[in-house]
Amino acid sequence: MTFSTQDITKKCASLPASLIADDVNSALQTHHSLVITAPPGAGKSTLLPLTILSSLGEGEKILMLEPRRLAARQIAERMAQILGETVGETVGYRVRFESKVSKRTRIEVLTEGILTRMLVDDATLDGVSIVIFDEFHERSINSDLALALTRQAQEIIRPDLKIVIMSATIDACGICAALKAPLIESEGRMFPVEQHYADEDTDPRDIAAVAASTTIEALKKHEGDILVFLPGQAEIERCFELLSNSQHLNASPSQHLNTSTSQPITTTTPQHLTIHPLYGNLSPPQHLTTSPSQHLNTSPSTLTTLRPTPTERLPTDSIMPGERELQKMLNEMGGEINQLMARSEVESWQRLTRVLTHEIMNAVTPIQSITQAYIGSKMVKGTPLEEGIQAIYDTSRSLSAFVESYRKMTQLQTVSFEEIDLQRLVTNLQTLYPNLTWHVDLVNVQTLRADASMMHQVLTNIVKNAAEAGAQNIDISARRTDQCTQLRISNDGTPIAAEVAREVFVPFFTTKRTGSGIGLSLSRQMMMAQGGNLALAERAQAGYHTTFVVTL
Repeated sequence: MTFSTQDITKKCASLPASLIADDVNSALQTHHSLVITAPPGAGKSTLLPLTILSSLGEGEKILMLEPRRLAARQIAERMAQILGETVGETVGYRVRFESKVSKRTRIEVLTEGILTRMLVDDATLDGVSIVIFDEFHERSINSDLALALTRQAQEIIRPDLKIVIMSATIDACGICAALKAPLIESEGRMFPVEQHYADEDTDPRDIAAVAASTTIEALKKHEGDILVFLPGQAEIERCFELLSNSQHLNASPSQHLNTSTSQPITTTTPQHLTIHPLYGNLSPPQHLTTSPSQHLNTSPSTLTTLRPTPTERLPTDSIMPGERELQKMLNEMGGEINQLMARSEVESWQRLTRVLTHEIMNAVTPIQSITQAYIGSKMVKGTPLEEGIQAIYDTSRSLSAFVESYRKMTQLQTVSFEEIDLQRLVTNLQTLYPNLTWHVDLVNVQTLRADASMMHQVLTNIVKNAAEAGAQNIDISARRTDQCTQLRISNDGTPIAAEVAREVFVPFFTTKRTGSGIGLSLSRQMMMAQGGNLALAERAQAGYHTTFVVTL
């Protein structure tokens, strides 16, 4: 289906978000990330994804994250309705245990867990052009993890991937600064609201009865429609029952709602009254038929707030057992994801290196052979040509040696595991760098099962980089857990700037004039070949500027 931004905004001209649609599309042309704020009801969740899609090329897709399954389904249904389609065509959704997508689907509305699993399975998000995080003010561990993984994919693998953050209430300045993104704000349709508070506290057990009584009083004092919010489905159904049987409403029993069918009730009061219960367990068609927005004819002007009796709240200043286990699981999952991302990155660089070294050697080898033959010939020897040909030969040899060093990136030796004496390994390092002051703590971990040659090379590369950065002190400590063994190598050399921290393991990247840029990258590959990892700690050990973490 082909449609334009103008087509969509014309259909939804009453929505304030239509006024910023062109600005959003323009911003996405020049920025990798974008933050949008709009009040509830402005149309950001249903209108803007469609107008963004209209500016994309054929086959480009949008993933839209929603914090709740119900919201994901309803938003997808509303967008499909705007397009005059059914869900599963241009717009679809995927939530736990339910999916309505097809090969034609270009906007997928997802919940947090679905997006996280997609990123784990395919860190590149192949075929996806834009990821939208809707209602971002409802932050959770899952949404933050999904954003972190998407940002990582954007920075490392997919620089063309766009991220859009949308919310009604959010610290927009903080988010914009973190993402280096512009802010676009939409005005909403605000109505004056007057608040009235109950004189007495309300027992939570009586909340439905008090809500019903308050609704009756509101009907007597005010004209127009009434919107009542209650904590859950049970309270909604109880309030509905009380209103239906209320003598004050003179309702006829035969006209009462059967809660199993969720059909509206019409009372026999002089003022026509229709009651529409609305809660999450209603099916999508029932939501569409009973939505209050279809029946409210006047703007809300009064809000009555019931004062519940204070209840015991779970502590928030400490981690509970269940939370601790969840945190542990997420940390483990995050570690696995980071390793997968790193391995994918390394494999990509390996493929590139193979191609480059192959092509360069194909060009250099004949030059080297021909110049070598001419140097030994009587036609050249002793003539002015000899010096020039010798220079060409020397340059081609140097280039061959240079390329050969990069072949190490793709030709690691076979891993041979053995029990390594860590103290002996560190002593060898101390011999290589006697001018450094060493602080070693290997009391808790004395041996390590690994490839001795690789481990020596990894630690040597780390210490060599530290020495070249002006380090005077090296600290090496080890600890062992049930899952792994960690070596932490810290130094007080020149700190690694934040803007290059992510690049230190990228092949060929170096901040040194004479550096090759393969030492740390090759070291990480060696650790991965052993089933471990090499990473730069987010925070250096106290008293030092940089800490590398070797995990095995």
